[in-house]
Amino acid sequence: MAIKIVAMLIQIVQVPIVLSYLDSTLYGVYLTITSIVVWTHNFDFGLGNGLRYKLTEAISNSDAERGKRLVSTAYISLSLIMGFAGLCGIPIVMMLDWQSLLNCDLLSSAYLSVCVLAVLFTILVQFVLELITIVLQANQRAAISTIFKPVANIIALAVILVLTYIGEHSLLAACIALTLPIVVVLLFANIYLFSSRYKQI
Repeated sequence: MAIKIVAMLIQIVQVPIVLSYLDSTLYGVYLTITSIVVWTHNFDFGLGNGLRYKLTEAISNSDAERGKRLVSTAYISLSLIMGFAGLCGIPIVMMLDWQSLLNCDLLSSAYLSVCVLAVLFTILVQFVLELITIVLQANQRAAISTIFKPVANIIALAVILVLTYIGEHSLLAACIALTLPIVVVLLFANIYLFSSRYKQI
């Protein structure tokens, strides 16, 4: 409950700061880009839920070998799916007229395409790395799995404040600053947890 309250407060603080950095028009463009890209989460094909149930079963049966196979299969399968989605997404994103789609004449279509690709690839990588939260939930560590996003949001907020201070107002910089921290946090969580606590799976 405490983690969720802190996460909510961080998001409330983040909105006016990002708005002051981008202005309302560009912030609206950013929100539209992220909402368009989030559809890639439909490519999960139930792998996350399947891993949660099967891994919980393997852990309850003390079957570390089966747990290891389940986790590695989920990571490999989801990486291939997200990689394929990314490769298919590049030509689609580059050929679309993003000025018309986003109703934004302030930036060129080519620049907007780069912003969309930046968000797309960070979200695709995030989707794979988020499997660590499934592993934590299967191990009855659901509270720990909720820490990653608040930490990432704090980092993103700090980066936005630094960019504001140095006067670097850029939609692309905002897209990277707001989406990359969660990837970095999840990457470190994966490396740390699989090299220590969950080394056996």
